[in-house]
This record gives sequence, C-alpha cells and structure tokens, in this order.
Amino acid sequence: MSPSKAKRQEDNEFFLGNLGNDKITDSILTSIRNANPEFHHAGFMRNGESAEDNKVRDCYTSWLATKDLNFIENGMRRIIENVNDLLWEFQIKHEWETAIQVTKYSKIGHHYKWHPDTNRGDGDLDGSDLDRIISLVFCLSHQKNYSGGQLQLKKENPKGVVTFKLDYGDFVVFPSRLWHRVTPLESGERMTLVGWYL
Repeated sequence: MSPSKAKRQEDNEFFLGNLGNDKITDSILTSIRNANPEFHHAGFMRNGESAEDNKVRDCYTSWLATKDLNFIENGMRRIIENVNDLLWEFQIKHEWETAIQVTKYSKIGHHYKWHPDTNRGDGDLDGSDLDRIISLVFCLSHQKNYSGGQLQLKKENPKGVVTFKLDYGDFVVFPSRLWHRVTPLESGERMTLVGWYL
C-alpha cells in the first residue's frame, strides 16, 4: 500500500492533519484487530447518566485501555499536546478522560446528532459532569470505502459549519466544547478512534 500524502489544515478552532504514512495507521488497525474488541451499540450521557437513543446516536463502540495499547495512546497524546501548544495553550492535566473509543459506523443511516463533548447544558444531553478540554478523532477508514458519515464541526468565530470527509490516517483535533456531528452513513463502513483529553 502506498503511503498517503501528509495533510495539514489549521484554524483557530480545529486542526486537520495526516502524518502521511499509512504504515502508522496499518499498525493501529493490526493492534485493534489483535485486541479483538467487543463492539456494543453506542450510548451517550443524558442528565448525568448513560443513555441510548437511536435518534440521537446510532453506531457501535468499543474501548481500548490505554495501558494495553501504549503506542496508540502515546501517538494520540503527542498529536493533542502539539496542537494545543500550537493553537490554544489550554491549561491541561495531560490525562485522558476515559479509555480510547473505537467507533464504527457500519449500517446505512448510522449517525450521531449535533452535540459537544462537554458541558452540554442543552436540557436533553447534559454532560456537565464531564470536564473534557480537547477532542481528537482519528480515521481508520479509506474515504473511497464509505459515503456519508462526514464529521461536521460548528465554528464559533466566525460562525459556520466545517465538513470533513475523513480519509485513512486523517485526524481532527478541536476544543471539546464545540458542537459537532456525524452525518448519516450512506454506504460502506467508517471507523475512527476517539479520545478526550483533560
């Protein structure tokens, strides 16, 4: 497999990148397969408790313990810390809020409606107990192998929506407070790693 092209797009509210080496993403996928994670229907936080509602979120998730897949965690940590140093300089604890999530959109219509990853306070999805500061989404699928399933991010300044059709090895880093969604999957499979940094 030929290496992908390095990618870099930065904004005051997000960073889109790709290290330009498919072997890194290949290694991540191999490690995930070897870990043989068990996927379950995804949930989310509602009024401080875990909930499921296919109208809000419809996909599958599994979890990777950071201690078990150290090189994945270290790579994601370096990406987040470098982007934070470059763009925001948030005061962070240098800790993950949870294990790393593997998210799979594999059925037509799989999606995740508009939400922030912290301090939701919208009456329905209340995540005020979460203190996530930075979110990272790392794509494990080739964009030619799926349609739909786009990551959209609501920018605050200037206001607007940015749409990402993620490719193999692409990653997006953004403040966890920003509202974002995954549009309904139309075909194929879209798999990502997701991490939340404190």
